[in-house]
This record gives sequence, structure tokens and C-alpha cells, in this order.
Amino acid sequence: MGHGSCVKSVPMILQKKSDTPFVRRRLLRSLACVLGAVFLIASPARASTTIGYDPFIDGNIGFDRSLSNVAIYVPFVFDLGSPYTLDSVQVPFIDGYPADFFFGITPTLGTDLSLPTEFTPLSVTATSPLADSAAMVFTFSLDSPAVFTSGVTYYLRMAYVGAEDPQWVSREAQYGEGSASGGDPSTSGGTSGGPPGGVTLTPLMTLTAGRLTFRQVTDVYTDMEGLYQLSITAHAVPEPTSFAMIVGGFTLGAALLFRLRRRN
Repeated sequence: MGHGSCVKSVPMILQKKSDTPFVRRRLLRSLACVLGAVFLIASPARASTTIGYDPFIDGNIGFDRSLSNVAIYVPFVFDLGSPYTLDSVQVPFIDGYPADFFFGITPTLGTDLSLPTEFTPLSVTATSPLADSAAMVFTFSLDSPAVFTSGVTYYLRMAYVGAEDPQWVSREAQYGEGSASGGDPSTSGGTSGGPPGGVTLTPLMTLTAGRLTFRQVTDVYTDMEGLYQLSITAHAVPEPTSFAMIVGGFTLGAALLFRLRRRN
């Protein structure tokens, strides 16, 4: 009788072992689906978008613009469908000491040299020579993490506080002189040297920048346009709901892995 019961238990052991590969395959398949969905969500959130000029080229020294004793505002928009953060800003200059560039992002278009109340600073994090040119490409990055609103116009504020005279590299220039007072601060009021009615400040939104529009301010402001080179790179950050899905996906994946290890 004892021998017979021992024989009956053998098929049960064999059946349990035969189920193990099936369970493993099923859990691994579920885990792959979960992690795949997580990476599909996370990847677009990290994809970078660049607007501005690409590539930078040697400019015309007769039209390169001085950054000494002025502040320049360049309007730009990223329409990414969700909040975003800036990866870098690149601008070619002839001359200039990295620590003396005073760059930042602001939602306010200035009309004088005063610093806007809302100002997110940028610092030089790298430099590289522009091919066949005396210019250097300066790479600026955020001093601390910051998130910006998709579809909203912001301004890159460029200034220099050193004794040198950096020249913003351009191919050519054309400008209209703005009004010293009154009028809509987003549009110049003058016509001298430019299109009738002045220059409308159109935000930079694509890599085919064409003629860039910007504002130069001292104690008065002048709205200008020209082929002045820069590029801005950003990536979208997840909305709170998407971030929760990412965290939930990784949590579920970890739970599946833990369950698989316990079953084996």
C-alpha cells in the first residue's frame, strides 16, 4: 500500500514541473508588455526638439551685432503639447569671456536695461570653435531645473557684463528703429530702414529661422530683424498623469518579476 501511494505521487510532481515553463513564459510576456508600454510613454517625453539655425556658418563681420552695453530679447515658442524644459541654448559669438555672459529666459519683453522680475538664468557650460571662423559657439544651460508652458512666447534675454565686446554672428542685417515710448511693446513703432509700420516680433518656432526678429534695448528700445544665429533645444516633461502611469508601470513590472522569482 505504501509503495502504491509513492507511485501515485510521481505524476503530480511531473505535472507541476511541466507547468513551470508555461507560467514563466506567460509572466515574461506580461512583463514585456508592461515595460514596453512604459518606455513608449517615457520616450516621447524625453525626445528633444530644436528650433533656430542648423548648422551655424561663418558670418559677415560687417553685420555682426555687438552685445556690449545692451540687452537683446529674442522671442521663441515651443509647441510640444505639454510642459517642457530647456536642454541648451547655443549662440555663436566673436570674442567674449564665458563667465561674463548674462543670459536668461523671461516671459516679459523688456523696454529698457532693467532686469525682468521673472528671470530664469542660464550659464555657459561648453564652448567650441565655429569651423573656418574666429567665432566660438557658446552653449548655455539652465542654472537649475525649470519648467515652461507649451505654446507660450518666452524671450531669450542676452547681455554681457565684461569689458570685451562680443559680436553676435550674422550673415547680414536689416532693421527698423523702434519707438522710444508708448505703443505696443511687442511691436516697434518706427519705419526708418525697415518695413512700413516697423518690425513685428515673431517668435522663433522652427529650424528654418529665416530672418530672426528681436529687440535691442538700452534706455530706449529698437526692434530689429536679421540672420543672427542661435539654436534652442528643449524636451517635453510628463504631465502628472503620465508620470503616474510611468511609476505605476515600473511598480507593476517589479511586482511581476518578484512573483516570477517566487514561483521558481
